Formats: sequence, C-alpha cells, structure tokens
Amino acid sequence: MASEKFPQQTLQCAVTVSGVALHSGVDVEVTLHPAPRDHGIRFRRIDLADAPEIAVGPQTLEAGQRCTALRNPSAGVRTVEHLLAVTYALGIDNLLIDISAEEMPILDGSAAPWLAAVDSAGIAACDGEARVIDVVEPVLVSVGETHLLALPSPQLRVSAASVTAHPVAGSQAADIIVTPERFRSTLATARTFCYLEEVEALRAAGLARGGSLENAIVVMPDGYSSPLRMPNELAAHKALDLLGDLATLGLRLRAHVVAVKPGHAANQQLVKAIWSQYCCGQSESLKEGIAPSCGMEADNHRPVTVR
Repeated sequence: MASEKFPQQTLQCAVTVSGVALHSGVDVEVTLHPAPRDHGIRFRRIDLADAPEIAVGPQTLEAGQRCTALRNPSAGVRTVEHLLAVTYALGIDNLLIDISAEEMPILDGSAAPWLAAVDSAGIAACDGEARVIDVVEPVLVSVGETHLLALPSPQLRVSAASVTAHPVAGSQAADIIVTPERFRSTLATARTFCYLEEVEALRAAGLARGGSLENAIVVMPDGYSSPLRMPNELAAHKALDLLGDLATLGLRLRAHVVAVKPGHAANQQLVKAIWSQYCCGQSESLKEGIAPSCGMEADNHRPVTVR
C-alpha cells in the first residue's frame, strides 16, 4: 500500500467552549490549546490537584456508559467522542485540552460546535510527519447483533448502518470517505439520539441528567422530537461516534470500517483489536523504525502495519 505522508497539525491559538455535560448535568469549561509535534492529544483535568493529564490512546480507553471514556491511574475523562471526531477529520494530531470536570459538554448534541471552535482557532502545521496505521488484513469484531469489519483501504472510509424495527427510525445508512469537506457536509451536524422508552431507564441509572430536547433527538412512537437535519441523521450520528472512537487509536488510520448497529462498547473492541495487532510487531513496522509498544497484552489477531 502506498505510504502517503501527512504533516502533523495543531491549532493556531487557544479556544474555549463551555456547556452542560450530558450525563452528569454539570457545567463544564473546555479550552483547546496548541501543542508541539509528537505531543499527541491529551486532556488535562484542571479541576484536580496537580492537573493530571490523560493521553488519547488505546492504553487509556475504558468502557463508558453510553459514551467514550479515557482513564489513567490518576484521572479520567468521558464523552470525548464528538471532539475527537472533529480532531480526526481535520487532521489535528497535537492538542492539549483543559477541562474543568470529568465529562465533556454535550453542546447541541452534534460535533458542529466543536468544529466551529476549531475553525475559529485555525489549524497550523507542526514539524514532523503524522503517523498512520494501515490495516493490511481484515479485522472483525462481533458483539451480539453488532458487527464491525475493518478492511484495507488507501484512506479512511466509514460505512455505518443503524438497523431497527422501530416504526419511525427504521433502518438508515451513512457512508463517508473521511475528509474535512465530507465530514462538514455529512456527519458534523448529526445529533445524538435516544428512544423515548430509554429515557426513564437512563435517568434511573444516573445518566442523561443534562439531556434535553436542545441537545438530543428523542425517537418517539409517532415521530421525532424535532425535525431531522438530514434524512439519515441517526445513521450519520452512529458514524460520527464511530469516527470519534477510532480517533482513540491516537494515530491516523487507513481502513474501510463497515459497521452494522455500531455502539461504543463494540467500537472500542475494534480499536483495541487493531492496536493489539500493531503491538504484535511486524517486520515492516520495524523497518520503518517504529518499535511496537503498548500497555496491554497483544493477542493473536491478524496484523496491521504502522507507517
């Protein structure tokens, strides 16, 4: 596979966003800061003593309830998927993110406010080349009715199907070759959603305390709580979340990821399977001077290479 090279990127200046967290319901402020080459993307919990940092990567990825969460021994952060989808789609490799609580704000339920914030700050090149994972053989993850398949591809393509028997939602699909332009036009504005019958259970579980009709679509037996922004908005949001979860690899990815009924838990298993293959160590990776290293045990998945 051709090894196209990309420059690392960061922001031109800092930008601050504030809002209510979806699950905890607390007010939170987030500031995105430029960072130097090879810094990666890190969250800094400025509400905690010593302001611990959490790096974005499979080593810190943990199962979250209805969200994507990152945690190290000293701190955690959750509901990071919408911002990470933006950073991935726009090719931002280095960023320091100050956050005043554990959970990111939900804003309008989509990635559009994060996109607007990044646009207002501007993007700047860093010295150095971005690191890219190439999937060279199929990777399959199945969890119940959820199936995810990563296939070799010269660029990242995400195809997601939201399949239900619901009389309103039905089945929808979204398919995107991930570029900044396509992300803006097809995924960025797709909002999070839930079904009416889930609301009471979510609240009982201590979730969705900050949820409202201003930041989520509720799918009801006879319609939606607000008009859809696009005919396939539910599937587009599933693809958006999947992209944010893939961004937790911490490197750029070249693969075609096909997902049927994706969800955060299965998405994260796919991320860890791809990373585990990388950690197995491939001769091609070693020829590139990259020593496989990770904080989890490698199992016997098929290989991917890092360029």
